Amino acid sequence: MKKLIIKLLSTTLLITLLSVTSCTYEDGPMISLRSKTARLTGKWIQESPSLGEGAVAYMEFKEDNQAVTGGRAVTGAGTVVPYSSNATWQWEDGKERVRITWGPVDDVIITIKRLTNSELWYVYEGDDEVYMCEKE
Repeated sequence: MKKLIIKLLSTTLLITLLSVTSCTYEDGPMISLRSKTARLTGKWIQESPSLGEGAVAYMEFKEDNQAVTGGRAVTGAGTVVPYSSNATWQWEDGKERVRITWGPVDDVIITIKRLTNSELWYVYEGDDEVYMCEKE
């Protein structure tokens, strides 16, 4: 009976270790039970850098590689102007970077610094400023 329990525990441990995804992002996490795509999909609200009073920016990544970017801007007169744009996204460089494309010629590449179930930190290609988002 003891041998059976030890075999079951060993098998369970082995399956768990094999299903863990190793992360290579600069700011972690070191390991995750969810895939990078599963963590990336969802709606992300920009927390930093600040956009100013009343302004909001978001990116929503969907499992079918569709995306929506948008938010609301506040004009100098205080008028709130909502905006959104449909896009597509795809992984690049071993899932370290994401290319977001709007239409046939407009695209941007972000390099992920941290990706957890609730946090996304990234920088735009050619920029050093870290953007921090929280999942809605």
